[in-house]
Amino acid sequence: MFSCGNKSIVYTSWGVNNVYYTEAQLPQWSIEQEEENVAGFRCQRATTTWRRRRWVAWFTREVPLPFGPWKLRGLPGLIVKAESSGTAPYRFELVGIEKIDVPAKIFYSDASLERYMPSTFEEYTELVYQKYMEPEKFYKMVLISIGMRNVSFAGSYEAIEHFNPMEFLPERNGKKQ
Repeated sequence: MFSCGNKSIVYTSWGVNNVYYTEAQLPQWSIEQEEENVAGFRCQRATTTWRRRRWVAWFTREVPLPFGPWKLRGLPGLIVKAESSGTAPYRFELVGIEKIDVPAKIFYSDASLERYMPSTFEEYTELVYQKYMEPEKFYKMVLISIGMRNVSFAGSYEAIEHFNPMEFLPERNGKKQ
């Protein structure tokens, strides 16, 4: 993922199936007065509902960078702890920060997009769903996309039992959130 201002470009590569989509929105945070110490930093609580999940995040103004784990960003300090709600929650917590003396390298360029097909977020999530819940259909599509025709599979391919990518809520798999 490459972030710049209010947008991010999310790259995904599954063998020959390379796609990207632009994430143009930031989570809309409500900053609260509650404070907590996380990993030695004085942090402030913020909440949002984003990508169909309710998130509670703790950010520190001591590190004035608007970034955090996964795609959580947009607060006036580094997000050092975040947790989603529901029956299949995600939780991130900073363990520590270490300064290393390595020159910064920018790895993004518009030329790198040539290897990737543009996609929407909805198309991307459908690919993720197919890959894990309908793997035979997904891999057949991949093989056809590189010119292999009349593809058939021996054996059976079963869906992943504990499918819970952050872009989905469990109800997509017939489970209630």
